[in-house]
Amino acid sequence: MKLRSLLFAVLLYAPAGFVLRGEAPARQPQEETELERSMEIMAGAFRKLKRQVADVSKNTESLQLVATMRTAANEGLKLAPAKTADVAEADREKFIAEYRKEMRKLIEDFGKLEAALQANKNGEAVKLVEAISSIQKTGHREFTRPDEVK
Repeated sequence: MKLRSLLFAVLLYAPAGFVLRGEAPARQPQEETELERSMEIMAGAFRKLKRQVADVSKNTESLQLVATMRTAANEGLKLAPAKTADVAEADREKFIAEYRKEMRKLIEDFGKLEAALQANKNGEAVKLVEAISSIQKTGHREFTRPDEVK
């Protein structure tokens, strides 16, 4: 008897679960932009660098990662974020100029990081990585569409 009641309850409420879930419609995947590809290359190298920057024995590899990041940042400097299309037309030029200013600042910090690693000043390099991480977070907040943040 209990089994029959349980089965009845499950059959009665199961369809309601599908209706009440209220899932948002599946989002259409958008094609990745050239800037996003550059940023992904930079992010991958940066994640690896953060794990090893304190280790002096890995400075050669760390310098290669910094070079990869610098190349990707220089490519990204030539491009404009997708969010530019969302900015009022009167403010677009200012938005792009601000984006490029922040990218140049990032590239400058990559130069400082490279110098610290070459001089085996890994303590200083760790601090620079923290500063770069802060720039990255701020930049993503300001220049990335909310639906693009991963």
